[in-house]
Amino acid sequence: MNDKFERQTDDAKDPLADLLKRGKLRQPAPPAARERAFQQLHAHWSEQVQRKRQRRRVVTWAVAASTFLAVAIVFNTANNGGFTADVSVARIARSSGTDIHLRRHRWSQPTAISSVDDLPANSTLITGAASRLALAWKKGGSLRINEETELNIVSPERVRLVAGSIYFDSILNHDTATAPTSLAIETPYGVVQHLGTQFSTRMQGDVLTISVREGEVSVEDGKNRLLLSAGDEFDIDQAGLRAQRQVKAFGEQWQWAQDIAPTFDSNKRSAYELLDWIARETGHTVHYDNDDLATFARQGTLTGMEGLTPMHALKALPYATDLRYNIVDGVINISATDLPNRSRQTAPERR
Repeated sequence: MNDKFERQTDDAKDPLADLLKRGKLRQPAPPAARERAFQQLHAHWSEQVQRKRQRRRVVTWAVAASTFLAVAIVFNTANNGGFTADVSVARIARSSGTDIHLRRHRWSQPTAISSVDDLPANSTLITGAASRLALAWKKGGSLRINEETELNIVSPERVRLVAGSIYFDSILNHDTATAPTSLAIETPYGVVQHLGTQFSTRMQGDVLTISVREGEVSVEDGKNRLLLSAGDEFDIDQAGLRAQRQVKAFGEQWQWAQDIAPTFDSNKRSAYELLDWIARETGHTVHYDNDDLATFARQGTLTGMEGLTPMHALKALPYATDLRYNIVDGVINISATDLPNRSRQTAPERR
């Protein structure tokens, strides 16, 4: 009796036990209701998973894009020597022929050069047959590009010769004491650098030819260094120095660079300055018969000498001054004009 009473009392004190006694088994939900609940739950779960995937994709693409941009900036900077394609490094001083094109960057199509004045870094110049170009380098000097040449302009201090030939005169204004500019020329067989000079670099097939007209030039390939002086001409290939010989400062091999030379501005300039320009562009030296004649050449100013090549300007000299010339073995000898004979002469035809 007491045991039964104690069990009843314990059950009454336990709410859970009392609830279980009073509760009934719940009937299972109909199959259609269960299917609807499952579909709603699955749709909610799929939506949450899709959102997480999209967030991961956005983050992944953002990281990839920023990485690509950083690499592109580093690559572009490395290839341009720290300069972008908007930086102007040279100005067109003179051109001849019609087959001259500029590719502004490696992915662009070449366009005709006629409408372009300033040339940017990271661009490429391409000349065809009978087409040449003279550039006034912004940092000083005259860079000339021969026919059938491809040249990459890397930066204000560096170019890359792919094929053909170029000529560089480190002093553009020959009548001034302008400091020589620094320009390095990359080639497959080394970097060509000058020490205040006039020289040509030609890449023909698998042979690099360097000819020094004045000054000194060095060629370095990371292991070896060659030094060339005025009158030296070296052929270099993959194996190294292939041949060397001596060349004169004047002659046929310099003719193309002489013909495309920036023209002489004769405004308020003397005959002495004109002859100095002619001598530098042709590789000749000038000799005056006496000191008084040299003094006379410095006096007065010239007119009507614009647009002439160096040799045509020399031929026109007797018709513009009281000076005459003759050339013997690379020397331009200047003497006084025979005035009676001068009046009967006819000026040479312009070209």
